[in-house]
Amino acid sequence: MAADSTNETRIAGMMEGASLGMALALSLGGSLHCIGMCGGFAVLANTGAARVGLNARFLAYVVGKTTAYAAIGLAIGVLGAQIGSIKGGASVLAWLAGIAMIIVGGHLLGWPGFARFNPPAASGGFVSRFAKLLKRDSLAARSGMGFLNGLLPCGLVYAALAMALSMGSASGSATFMVVFGLGTIPSLWVAAQLTAVIPPAWKSRLSSLSGWLVVLFGVYTILRGTGLMALIMGGGSHTMG
Repeated sequence: MAADSTNETRIAGMMEGASLGMALALSLGGSLHCIGMCGGFAVLANTGAARVGLNARFLAYVVGKTTAYAAIGLAIGVLGAQIGSIKGGASVLAWLAGIAMIIVGGHLLGWPGFARFNPPAASGGFVSRFAKLLKRDSLAARSGMGFLNGLLPCGLVYAALAMALSMGSASGSATFMVVFGLGTIPSLWVAAQLTAVIPPAWKSRLSSLSGWLVVLFGVYTILRGTGLMALIMGGGSHTMG
């Protein structure tokens, strides 16, 4: 019994580590999508800087954006913990998260029937607040811009939140979203450098690659709910509790 418990703990740790690795992979792979979607915000964050790229203004913007992701992850993690505490709840979470990710990926890929799942447009209030912050040349303002940017509707973020929900705890979900946010830094830096010169055709191809990543991660998340991943990792054929 003790050996079984130790083995289950080991597998749980491996799967959590794999999930955090996927958060990084999703943000790095999806960063190709970010270049097209958030490149303009990254450029605006550099307004007033002597050098575009890794400067204090840009880093403040990234910190604000990642903080927004962490806050949303924490909130959704509370919900995930409540569902996960129910018998069989973890499997339900994995299935719901996986299906949501496949829907988001299908939307990014333009699959027939998935176009209806459009993220809502940004409100006029968001635009006015962002404009006010842009006029203020301070690190706090750049951080505020990043926080607002992190709250914008985005299919890739929805996919990350779906997977964060399947973590089943507030701390796990928040950590997942922090890793996801940090993983977008390279793409945002590249976007600040190249957003004006990337051809539209390339942006479309990059978005498609992001879509396939989201679909694959959705399938992985569903497999977690079936217990197949635990079987592959050597822990028997039981499903998530």
